[in-house]
Amino acid sequence: MTDPIDYYLTHKIMPKVVLYQVGLYPVLNGVFVDHAPILFEKGDHLDIKYTMQRVGKVEFNRYMKYLHEAYKSDSTNIDNEYAGTWSFMT
Repeated sequence: MTDPIDYYLTHKIMPKVVLYQVGLYPVLNGVFVDHAPILFEKGDHLDIKYTMQRVGKVEFNRYMKYLHEAYKSDSTNIDNEYAGTWSFMT
């Protein structure tokens, strides 16, 4: 098996996956920061505001594309639909 979809199709597994959208918004000394890196000094106050919204169920093919792009990419995945850092929640 060379791709995550091979495992799911071979074992006839149809996972139930829910998509959430998460937004992180840094606030430095009361001012929203929309650039990186965030430069701050001793005495500065950094807050992180966030939003989390349940979008709904994900279709099988979209989930397989996510797995492929998030875990099988040998290079930076900035041009992929699912760019970023990933983790499993238990």
